[in-house]
Amino acid sequence: MVSHSSDDSRILALTSKSGFSSALFTLSILAAGTIAQGPYFPVWQFITENYIPLLTMNIIISYALATYVYIKSFAVKSNDPSQRELAQGGVSGNIIYDWYIGRELNPRLDIPFIGNIDIKSWMELRPGMLGWIVLDLAFIMAQWRTYGKVTDSICKPIPSNWVSVISNISCSACYRHSGDLRL
Repeated sequence: MVSHSSDDSRILALTSKSGFSSALFTLSILAAGTIAQGPYFPVWQFITENYIPLLTMNIIISYALATYVYIKSFAVKSNDPSQRELAQGGVSGNIIYDWYIGRELNPRLDIPFIGNIDIKSWMELRPGMLGWIVLDLAFIMAQWRTYGKVTDSICKPIPSNWVSVISNISCSACYRHSGDLRL
């Protein structure tokens, strides 16, 4: 994938690995387990029974990653040969706001066997949005275990969630632009 920097004078080369294939693989494993064991598939039970610890660890990882990216952003220099740059909205002077929004435009990290990833987009698309579908499914299965059926109240918002998630995961290169993320 090619990304233009904020002033369009430099082109940032990022590899775009579609999250769609990894999402299909993950959802296929979950579907196979659900076909075999129904709502009692251990993954669904683990998620619903350990929701608070999972949520807590998610928050801890998010804070740690945001802090890492924030600290790393201070190494960005003008005319950086690796084409790192700061986001326009991420250098406000307010430490809390800059930490939250992210100072660096496309913070990258080289992960063995995966390659060079844009941390912000990767974390939002892969565990974030795919996790949204998995949580939806886990709580659908919880209703099925508890009531013997899935209620309308959980079925009505799910299709719009899934359309949003699938469209963003399947087209990572077309992912919408935001002030702190440019693809």
